[in-house]
Amino acid sequence: MLGRSRQSLIGAPAAETGLWGKQAFDPDAFQDGVSVRELRTEDGSFRAIELNGLRLRDGERTGSFELVLRDATERVRSEATRRGLEAHLRRSQKTEALGRLAGGVAHDFNNLLTIILSNSSALAMNTDFDEVVLEQ
Repeated sequence: MLGRSRQSLIGAPAAETGLWGKQAFDPDAFQDGVSVRELRTEDGSFRAIELNGLRLRDGERTGSFELVLRDATERVRSEATRRGLEAHLRRSQKTEALGRLAGGVAHDFNNLLTIILSNSSALAMNTDFDEVVLEQ
């Protein structure tokens, strides 16, 4: 997974493994449990690795850690893709809602214009009005 042998990692001080790359390993900040970090592979590239770790205590001294590493690169990529697709879906839904709103406003405006035009046509067809009233 990282291009290193188990023997080169087991028992080696964390700072000397060369795994931590961008994020220096801080033993005092380490918390037991699962986290995802980027670790450097042998060829210098980075992979998303899920760390399931446990701090081994010897009295007051914390000197060792038990870490189980699992490659999470594909999961992290797929989650990023999923988040991007969800954002795109939300934008599409907003655009659709705006289109429906605009269509509803246009329909209501058209209904008002129809009423105004029909009343003015009916008024124009009525012969009881003077020519001056029809021009106004």
